[in-house]
Amino acid sequence: VSCWGGSLSADWDSPPGDFIQVSLGFQYTCGIRRNDGQIFCWGYDGAPGTNAPSGSFIQLSVGYAEHACGIKTNREIECWGSNSDGQSTPPPGLFIQVGAGIQHSCGLKMNGEIECWGSDADGQATPPTGSFTQLSVGYGYSCAVKANGDISCWGRNTMGQATPPAGSFLQVSVSWGSFSCGLKSNGEIECWGNEQYANVTPPTGPFTQISVGGGHGCGLRANGEIACWGSNMYGQATPP
Repeated sequence: VSCWGGSLSADWDSPPGDFIQVSLGFQYTCGIRRNDGQIFCWGYDGAPGTNAPSGSFIQLSVGYAEHACGIKTNREIECWGSNSDGQSTPPPGLFIQVGAGIQHSCGLKMNGEIECWGSDADGQATPPTGSFTQLSVGYGYSCAVKANGDISCWGRNTMGQATPPAGSFLQVSVSWGSFSCGLKSNGEIECWGNEQYANVTPPTGPFTQISVGGGHGCGLRANGEIACWGSNMYGQATPP
């Protein structure tokens, strides 16, 4: 694991060892170890979300407000940390992806349907019906890629962050702020929502994967290099 940007709680002091996935929250990070599937967290020790359960996991998502969720090897979801709005009480069922937001979480089921739980103050826990291939959960809203490549968003839409453009997409990533980005089928990135620090002006591609934060985004280029854009106040947009 390699991390960059501001470190208020040693949240980028990545541990040794090999990991298959990492997910960043507020002042702490968690990863799935390669050798045993166990979740290991580092950074702010006082955050409830750092108290990961034991067991073997295949995917995880760290929320912004001190909770996290992971998919176990049996495809069931387990969440931990803050549960003020039920965001850490997942429903039963088999899932292929989970996303933890602020006070809500969503999971992509084996049949392509999405189920959400937790706060529904802005409709963020009421997903649309249909068949989806990937989802991303953010600050009071979420977006997902439909089976036909369209993006559908629901929840808070104060800055147009939940109004995606038309087109064919492979992946979507939503922020802790008020913007979103999607990876198009041609490898280019398109962003929408609140424009700050050029966060909705990504570099040209092609890319194979994207992830956005509060005011910046990063993408994995087809040649394996990382390119970031947007706010760089703490060096978060200057990858190694």
